[in-house]
Amino acid sequence: MKKFLTAAAFVALSSATAFAADLAVKAPMYAPPPPVFSWTGFYVGGHVGAGWGTTESNIDVGRTLIENGLNTAALSLVVPLAQTQMNGFLGGIQAGYNWQSGLWVFGIEGDFSGADIKGTSPCLLILNCSSKVDWTADITGRLGVTVGAGGLVYVKGGAAWINRKFSAGNSIAVSFVDERDTLTAFGALNGPRTDTRLGALLGAGIEYNVPTTNWSVKLEYDYMDFGSHNEDVPFTASGGYTFNGGPLHTGSLTVPINMNFRDAVHTVKVGANYHFNWDGGVVARY
Repeated sequence: MKKFLTAAAFVALSSATAFAADLAVKAPMYAPPPPVFSWTGFYVGGHVGAGWGTTESNIDVGRTLIENGLNTAALSLVVPLAQTQMNGFLGGIQAGYNWQSGLWVFGIEGDFSGADIKGTSPCLLILNCSSKVDWTADITGRLGVTVGAGGLVYVKGGAAWINRKFSAGNSIAVSFVDERDTLTAFGALNGPRTDTRLGALLGAGIEYNVPTTNWSVKLEYDYMDFGSHNEDVPFTASGGYTFNGGPLHTGSLTVPINMNFRDAVHTVKVGANYHFNWDGGVVARY
């Protein structure tokens, strides 16, 4: 019996030692590090917003006379025409690419907006001047710094374009009636000009990742300055008259007027971007 108990104790001790050895060599439980959020990658999106600005217009009398064959090179006279305030709405699309390094985010972005930014003001006492921006576009670089778990504060700058329509003019119609005769006369003056302007853009904004999605939302302010430039505007004076209901007599004359313009536009945009390499709001990056 004593030998049997000794053998049983030896077997139990050997089993416990082997079990303990097995526990010692098992690999510990390994949890991979959580993925790190990054702004790096391509994105596309859309925006809506509001815009406002100013078109300053002046008549360059000296250049106008020279261009119409009058040698008055010594004449330097600029007549202020109007300072037209504009405002309205815009909406469009944007696309870009971001690179993130630590807290810093570098990027390039292109925007295009259809716009209805317009205004009218009196000019030269009897005329009306109007200005309208039909669209804006820009290509800019972005520099940002990350904030919190999914925020980005950035500044941007680059080239901007606008399509601007300008017109100045007015019309009038009068009738003179006496006991026997009636004279009806009318006249109009109109000077339209449409062109695309190149300028510079400076802006700033804040963007935030929508958790567990591939989307971000942003709020952005931009200032676009298109400087000062001269261009010819064809002004057409037209008119006509009838006497006692007789035939209509009409005529017109077009004269190019050299004008100086300065345009500046401000915009505020609210937008959203879809990021292609995010997976439920987290990028596959270690």
